Amino acid sequence: FKDRMIAYLQNAGVQDVTFDVDAITFTHASLRHISVGRDNPLTLQSLDVRYSPREVIKGVFQDLTIQGLDIHITQQDQQWQVAGINSSAEAPDAQKTLPDLRALIERLPFSTITVTDSFIRINGQSVNAALPFTMTLTPGTAPALDLVISPSTLSAGKADIQLGTLQARLTPDEQGVWRGKWTLDRVEPGETLPFPVLSGTGTLAYDGAQIIADGTFSSADKLYEAVFSVLYNMAEKKDRRLEIVDAHFPFKEGTVTASKVIIPLGPRENITIPLRVKTVSIDALLQTLTGQRVSATGTVSGQVPVILKKDGTYSLGQGTLKADSAGIIQMDGAAIPGDNEQVSLVRNILENLNYSLLTAAVDTTGGQGIVVRLSLEGSNPGVYDGRTVKLNVNLTGDVLDFIQQNAMLITNPETLLKRELE
Repeated sequence: FKDRMIAYLQNAGVQDVTFDVDAITFTHASLRHISVGRDNPLTLQSLDVRYSPREVIKGVFQDLTIQGLDIHITQQDQQWQVAGINSSAEAPDAQKTLPDLRALIERLPFSTITVTDSFIRINGQSVNAALPFTMTLTPGTAPALDLVISPSTLSAGKADIQLGTLQARLTPDEQGVWRGKWTLDRVEPGETLPFPVLSGTGTLAYDGAQIIADGTFSSADKLYEAVFSVLYNMAEKKDRRLEIVDAHFPFKEGTVTASKVIIPLGPRENITIPLRVKTVSIDALLQTLTGQRVSATGTVSGQVPVILKKDGTYSLGQGTLKADSAGIIQMDGAAIPGDNEQVSLVRNILENLNYSLLTAAVDTTGGQGIVVRLSLEGSNPGVYDGRTVKLNVNLTGDVLDFIQQNAMLITNPETLLKRELE
C-alpha cells in the first residue's frame, strides 16, 4: 500500500514524500507523520483514506481527509518561501512557481479531499500570523477549491489586527485559470491604527505563475473605504506589487484620500503614500496639536505624505496645508511663555487674530521630530491699531502638545509687524 500510494503521489507531481502507516484495512488506511519536500518540508499530522478493494485495483480512492496540515510561509534574505515548494535557497527564481493546480487536482485519485485542523503560519520581518483553516478540494470533471480561514490575529509591525472569517471558492475556467471570489467579514485594526471595523470582498485568480487579487475594504457606513489590487508573480520580482486604487476616510471633520499608490512587494523599504487632505477643520487640528490651547474657524486643504517604515510603524512626511478661506484663530496667552516686549505683543495679537492667509507646513527634517510651521497673515482689531501683521509660529514636540518659547520666529523686530496698505 505504501509503495502504491507514493507512486500515485509521484505520478501526480508530488515528490519527496515520507510517512508512517498507522492502520490499514480493506476499506480504510491511516497515515501519520507525513512530510512533503526535502529542504524545508511541508508537514501534516495525519491522513485518512477511504476506498473499496475494487477501487484500489483501479487506482481510485473515495475520500481523503487530512488533519494537522502546517503550511509555513517564511521570509529569508528578503524572499518569501513556502515549505515543501522549491524551498532550496539555490533554486533559481524562474523555478519558484507553484504547481499547475488544475492538473494536480485532476490527477489525484480521490473524489474529495478535506483538510481540517490546519494552519497557515506566516513569519516575516514585519508580518506574523498563525491562520487556522479548513479546505475542500473536489477533483474530477468539475474541480473546485473551497477555503475557510477562521478568526485569528495578524501582527503587522506594532499593530495587532484582528481578522474575522475569510472564505474563498475557486474554479478553473476553460484556459485553466482558477478564478473565484473571497470575503472577509471582519477586520479590526486595533488601537494603533485609526480605523473602525472593516469588511472586505473581491476576486482572486491563479494561473500557475502568478496570483492576482482585487477587492474593497470598507466600514459599515462606507465612510472608510479602500479599493486595491495585488499582483504576485512567482518568478518575476518586478511583478509583485500592491496598488491602492482609491481610498478615503474622514479626518477632523474633513476627508483624506489617496489614489494610484504602488507599493512594491519586495525587500522591505520605507514607502511614501501621498495623502490629499480636503476641508479639515483648523479648530480640530490645532486643538489636537496644541493640547486644546488654540481655537479657530475655517478649514484647510493640501497634501501630506505618510511614510510606512520598515518596522511596520508610520510617520508624517513633509507637506503643506492651506486655509480654504479667511477665519479667526484664538490662542491662549498662557501657551506662549516669556515676558519680553516682543513675545508679549505676539501673545496679544494671537489672542484674537482675524487671519486672511494661513498655511501649515509639516517638517520632519530638523531632528526635533514633527514640527508644524504655521504662517499667518491677518490682524487683531484690538492690537496695534488693527494693522495687518505676518507671523510664523512653530508647533514642536513629538506629540505637538505645547508651544516652546524659542519656537516663535522673531528674527527681526522691525519686520515682525508689517503694515499692509489696503
